[in-house]
Amino acid sequence: MYQKMKKLLFHMLIPAVLAVLMLPMTVFAMEVDHPVSIPVEITVSGTSVPTDVEYKLVLEAIDNAPMPEMSEISIKDGGKAAFGPITYTVPDNYHYKIYQKSEAKDNFTYDNTVYEVTVQVLNDGKGGFKANVVGSKDGSSGKPADFKFVNSYKKPHVPVGPDGPPGGGDHGGPKDPPTVIPTNPVPQSPGPVEIIEELIPEGVPLAVLPKTGDGSISLVTLFVLLAVSGMLAAGLIRRRRNQEQ
Repeated sequence: MYQKMKKLLFHMLIPAVLAVLMLPMTVFAMEVDHPVSIPVEITVSGTSVPTDVEYKLVLEAIDNAPMPEMSEISIKDGGKAAFGPITYTVPDNYHYKIYQKSEAKDNFTYDNTVYEVTVQVLNDGKGGFKANVVGSKDGSSGKPADFKFVNSYKKPHVPVGPDGPPGGGDHGGPKDPPTVIPTNPVPQSPGPVEIIEELIPEGVPLAVLPKTGDGSISLVTLFVLLAVSGMLAAGLIRRRRNQEQ
């Protein structure tokens, strides 16, 4: 009887001990998680690139892969960032896409690459996980994560006119001296004024006068002039005598 009880107790105790030993391991395995972040980068090439410009990247899950709290991130003026952390609780391969969704702006050209991302979550043999992040683009094979987007900016051409670029300002080019307009203009001195006194007495017919530019005087005209002069002289002498009397 004692031996039967001992054997029964032994057979009941061993399964119970094994169950107790396995229970903590099972619970521990269910609570294991492994956070992973996916790094990304944006660079902008060109000269005089405007500042305070935000570039947006998007992480899209494939096959219901776990997602981080934020699936879109903005990077101002370019630089590095990361999607994550993303928590994984089951070993598997998880697939994503990363692409750029920046707002279109003049003179900017955006990198339209679409990266295919695979997060490989594996058992580490110590009750936890380890993860590898690989990516590919344009059908290339997977490689270590390097999700880089290269944008470019082309400075607009500003035509330069005779007065310099539009908008004014001193741009260092040669300029003509300014024109100074006096507030009180100095009057110009008048030129010589030719004063012509008409010494032609009344009653002298115009036909006897020489025309302008005529270099010769006919005898008749000369005689008439002498006669008129004599008449004027006689008239003046007579007038003077009358005044003296």
